[in-house]
Amino acid sequence: MRSIREVKREVLSAADRHSEKSHALISRTAMRIVESRERMERAKSLAVSTHASPALQGMFVSRGSAPAFSTLREFTLRYLRERDLHRLLDDTLTAVMVATRADRGNVQMLEARTRTLRIVAQRGFEADFLEFFAGVRAEGACGKAFLLRRRVVVPDVKTHPIFVGQPALEVMLRAGAYAVQSTPIVTAPGQVLGMISTHFSASHRPTDDELLAVDVLARNVATLIADPSFDGIGFVSARPSGPRRQVV
Repeated sequence: MRSIREVKREVLSAADRHSEKSHALISRTAMRIVESRERMERAKSLAVSTHASPALQGMFVSRGSAPAFSTLREFTLRYLRERDLHRLLDDTLTAVMVATRADRGNVQMLEARTRTLRIVAQRGFEADFLEFFAGVRAEGACGKAFLLRRRVVVPDVKTHPIFVGQPALEVMLRAGAYAVQSTPIVTAPGQVLGMISTHFSASHRPTDDELLAVDVLARNVATLIADPSFDGIGFVSARPSGPRRQVV
């Protein structure tokens, strides 16, 4: 039979182990809280700086079915409150289309396992386009922007080397997409998370101010989702529906 002293020693040892685990758990939790607060502050700072930029004022005014945003700050804080990633990406697409005066657009996120861009939000495309670009590695402007890790602007798909002689050209023309810009969603360290593309019904090149707005929106998304708690997005089938370096 064990002595009282041995029993006490065993109990104290177990308590010490439990205390160590508790301290470790508390430390990990505290670190996550600090990281989350730092991420929120970065996002708020970005939103405030954008709100102060005259070039971006009025960008979030409601147009038709587009959601109304008075400032990018509200746009950002809503995601921080609701943590709805699909809504964030959908709202970002709407804002980018408004900023670039685009007729169509889509957001793709990178599927890490296959290194493939997958459409997670879209406006204005039918099944033909969505099926062709369902999984992109190098095709079209978005694929080129992904490979180069910088924006690609194609003012006229009929004459641009990215599309001439490629199967993607016919798909673009059938979709009524005669021009396109694709901007990567990139974290501060340079990791590509996805792509925002807008398409136009005629030959067109967005202005520098419009592309600046796209940069801000893409950076905002990257800042919000590039944190340790983000574990990716469940890819959904996109259904038919009614100063960064760049390549031109």
